[in-house]
Amino acid sequence: MRRAPIILAALSIFSTTLLAAPPPEVRPLSEPPPSPRPSWMSGDRNALSPPLRSSLDQAPSYRPSIWQRVERDLDRSMWRVIDTPTYELNRLELERAANRPNADPQAKRDLFEYERDRQIQRDQIQYRQQVAGSREEEMRRRAYQLWLNDGLRGAIGEQATQDRLTLETARQKRDADLTAATSARDQSITSARDADARAVIQRDFESRRQTIEQTYQNERARILGVDPK
Repeated sequence: MRRAPIILAALSIFSTTLLAAPPPEVRPLSEPPPSPRPSWMSGDRNALSPPLRSSLDQAPSYRPSIWQRVERDLDRSMWRVIDTPTYELNRLELERAANRPNADPQAKRDLFEYERDRQIQRDQIQYRQQVAGSREEEMRRRAYQLWLNDGLRGAIGEQATQDRLTLETARQKRDADLTAATSARDQSITSARDADARAVIQRDFESRRQTIEQTYQNERARILGVDPK
């Protein structure tokens, strides 16, 4: 019977403790912060568009794609004429990149070459309108095209420079051979005894001159890619 008061006291203390400490509140889970850009899986087209740039953002550096460079080289080699709207849009893009503060020197160089290529294309169109009815006109046209390609970057410009130097070497050899043949003719005529001997010397000189000129023309046609006679 002595344990009964102790049990009653313990029960009263336990009940008081339960009444004094209320149960903890159940808080709802906080929602995640919204993403600044929609996911590409949401079906929103804005997810595929580039992010908007602030006026304080640094301007992107000028880095033309590999295809843009390859396309320009193809246009030069194939003499493809770009339509006016496309040319103006490309030129405006290059001009903006070249006029930026601390612009990349490559942008200014590309703008200069792009405008120069356009002028060359116009000159080429005017030249193609002329009728090349003879072999000489065809070789002159290709020599003009060789002169236009000389100095361009890439394999096209290097090949044009090499062909131009080879053509110049052949021309110099032709001139040197003609000078030597003329000097030899003059000496032979001076030492000739009569008119018949001078006539033979002159005839041999004309044959030699034609051979030298024909050799040069054949080499010229080979360099320019024209079928020989």
